[in-house]
Amino acid sequence: MMTSHATVTVDQEMALANAADRLAEEFAGVRDREAISRLLHETHHQLSAHATVTGHLPTLAEHHTRQLLLQLRDGLRLPDAD
Repeated sequence: MMTSHATVTVDQEMALANAADRLAEEFAGVRDREAISRLLHETHHQLSAHATVTGHLPTLAEHHTRQLLLQLRDGLRLPDAD
């Protein structure tokens, strides 16, 4: 289990679950829901490592994950994780 810079609140976890559902529907042929959820949570974790304000992290994580999934769908190379 990955640890995060900040504790993920219940509201953030619910927002991430809802975002995973939306992304899984939008990218049904690209990745399954579990893979999308893992990518979304990893993105959230990376963003939270540097965030000073955390209220909008689930929305930002969804946006960044959508961009990554668009790259996958379009056959573009994903950026390397640091």
